[in-house]
Amino acid sequence: MAVLTGLHAAATPERAALTEANAASDAQSDEALIEDEIRVIGERRPLTLEERMRIYRELARARDLYSRNEIDEAFPLLLKTARKGFKNAQARVGHIYLRGLGNVEQDPVEAIGWLGVASAGNTSPPIRNYFNDIWKRIPDKYVDSFEEVVEEYRGKYGENATGVVCELHRPLRTFVKQLTCYFEQDLPDTVREPLDEYMDGDERRRLIRENEERIRAYIQSRRGLPAQEAETPP
Repeated sequence: MAVLTGLHAAATPERAALTEANAASDAQSDEALIEDEIRVIGERRPLTLEERMRIYRELARARDLYSRNEIDEAFPLLLKTARKGFKNAQARVGHIYLRGLGNVEQDPVEAIGWLGVASAGNTSPPIRNYFNDIWKRIPDKYVDSFEEVVEEYRGKYGENATGVVCELHRPLRTFVKQLTCYFEQDLPDTVREPLDEYMDGDERRRLIRENEERIRAYIQSRRGLPAQEAETPP
């Protein structure tokens, strides 16, 4: 009920819709921000190994802080890694904005935007179900406006925009699949991580081969190429 109340109270036409009236009142600054976004997206370059490793460490640090309910310490790292395309971070940022946790001000637009991109594509059922549950509570008159917000966030922070690929896998001796996200160029190595030390060599090689084939086909499908033309990613 608290979430529903927050959406009703905060989702005003001006805030939820990002209306033309608001845009016109701040046209120059908005245009500058849009130009910056275009410039950033247009110039996205492959990250170096050192940069990617730093982001992975930030992701792990954010997860640890969040698990200990240190929201204010976790939030900057969560937001940074969410912008890089990591879905668990995106979902946590959305939840923090939705509830107004820590010192973060409640913001339903940011919440729906981040939960919307986190729930798209390859994601975990709990994230998708959480977004769908929140979405059903949005008053009908605001749905179109929030759809635009979700589309914008997915365009800026989704897999195609960030180069991050997400996979669901089931760790050994468990029945629950887990969501893992990595930069595309790291996947051939990182798919080995879910394979624990108790597996024999033949089983490990078989699962590695199956994982790499599945990932290769997925990447090629995103590029519009048939899977049989795929080569092992660098």
